Amino acid sequence: MARAVRTHADDNVAVALEAAKPGDVLSDGTFNVVAIERVPSGYKVALQDIERAASIRRYGHTIAVATRTIPSGALVHTHNASGSRERPGPEVRPTDREFRPTSTRRLEFFGFRRADGRVGTRNELWLVCLVGSVEELARRVAAELNERENGEDHGVWVVPALDSSPRPDPSFDAFLGALVSHPNCGAALLIGLRSADFSRLSPSRTENGRLRQIGLQDEPDDYHTVLGAAQEMHSLIVRDNRSRQEIGKLIVGLKCGATDGLSGLTANPLLGHIADIVVASHGATLLTELPELMEAADHFRARASTVATSTRLDLILEDYRKQFAYEGAVVPGEPNPGNIEGGLTTLAEKALGAAQKSGSSPLVGVLRYGEPAVSSGFQIVEAPGTDELSTSALVAAGANIVLFSTGKGTPMGSFAPVVKISSTQRLASEKPDWIDFDGEPMIETAQQLSCVNALLDLVLDVASGRQPKSHSNRQMAFWRRSAVL
Repeated sequence: MARAVRTHADDNVAVALEAAKPGDVLSDGTFNVVAIERVPSGYKVALQDIERAASIRRYGHTIAVATRTIPSGALVHTHNASGSRERPGPEVRPTDREFRPTSTRRLEFFGFRRADGRVGTRNELWLVCLVGSVEELARRVAAELNERENGEDHGVWVVPALDSSPRPDPSFDAFLGALVSHPNCGAALLIGLRSADFSRLSPSRTENGRLRQIGLQDEPDDYHTVLGAAQEMHSLIVRDNRSRQEIGKLIVGLKCGATDGLSGLTANPLLGHIADIVVASHGATLLTELPELMEAADHFRARASTVATSTRLDLILEDYRKQFAYEGAVVPGEPNPGNIEGGLTTLAEKALGAAQKSGSSPLVGVLRYGEPAVSSGFQIVEAPGTDELSTSALVAAGANIVLFSTGKGTPMGSFAPVVKISSTQRLASEKPDWIDFDGEPMIETAQQLSCVNALLDLVLDVASGRQPKSHSNRQMAFWRRSAVL
């Protein structure tokens, strides 16, 4: 017998947790179905005969329609199913086995409190390059200071030039301004060629000496000028100390990448439980990836706390569609090849699984690209779905830690610590240098509470200074409005 899971009583497919061969019985104790062909782990099996053009249901909603008659026990995937025009409705129930984790312990971490009341999980000096030609100099300065200081809490990091276009972009000004005001940035040194490079920037940072600008064309000795300024700024941040903070001071970015068929059963609902705990403690959570938000828009509209919030969500989704139309492109209705290889058949199925990362808290805000998050509650950030662009958007919005679920893995990090949660134990074993936490135990009802608490402990440890696996592989990217998925 092979294990399988049906996520909702109305579903007519289940997901195999173990590979099944013809003749194997797949079951979760509430159903039994005999496989009539090979069904890989993470893929769907029909629980009943499904007629051609009939709905294929997972999470209690239509995720696809049958393109041919599908007999009970057959593999259900792209060869016999395709996307449906029906969008997932507002009453999304990820699983009939939901539970509410509670904790009697005090949820705290040690962070760096800023003048504006926000809290950093890191306290670093960022050398922000406005043009690519200054990056090599910035890296030399960072390497020299890091070698001298040898302290991870007060490291020096180079933010590469993010936009090389000569056309001014107001979104870039807002994005960069938000970045250099980030709570994890103890101080920021902006390096450009001319004084005019800085004229459009208006960061909110006000602490004395924590934000400086250098135009190298005005300096006779560029290296020592930058090194001297960086040393002075670094001497300020090393005086900062961590202090005890409530978990409600976390702004948690929620991201998934290289999703597979098991992500919606393991890693994503695990992140959703963490998200609900953070919001219940008056912290903030941030979700992005516009292609998936479009497919699950009704779900998020139903969670909107006000009509204005729902309307704002519609506006950013419509702007995204218009951008594709302007460039003569179409927003694809199918997941990418990697998702399909992992067992996901349609973008609707992927979107419903991905929505679980956000938990069940009300949607209190929708942020334009580069706009900072409010201090508490679940919020949506306008950004496309690629790993670098979406994670960078979460960080620019103020995320001081990012939880990243994955079915195939990625080594990518960012300028806020990125914690990788795998959908399977196999991935966690195969990629120990990439994965911080194995989310597969969430599949077992008896292990769910301990799994949530274990990840919660890791989140608080990372927020207090423990380095995730992706610590040194930092990526930052800017989305110049274009038809990007």
